[in-house]
Amino acid sequence: MKDRDIVTLVTFALFSTEAYAHYLVAKNEGKEDFKFYVPTWNTTFKNLGVVGIFSVLSGLVVEQVKKVL
Repeated sequence: MKDRDIVTLVTFALFSTEAYAHYLVAKNEGKEDFKFYVPTWNTTFKNLGVVGIFSVLSGLVVEQVKKVL
């Protein structure tokens, strides 16, 4: 497996978790009790799509930087 692929997968996993955490923080803003919410499928796919695009870009940038260094 290429470094680019590893960076892409790790970034996707970590940033997907971060995106969900941000979603929960926003949904709980101004509330006394913190609750876990499950986003709709539509919201989930949109978030994963954005994270996926940036994960691939991250992998490509890392690959190019390694070539320069």
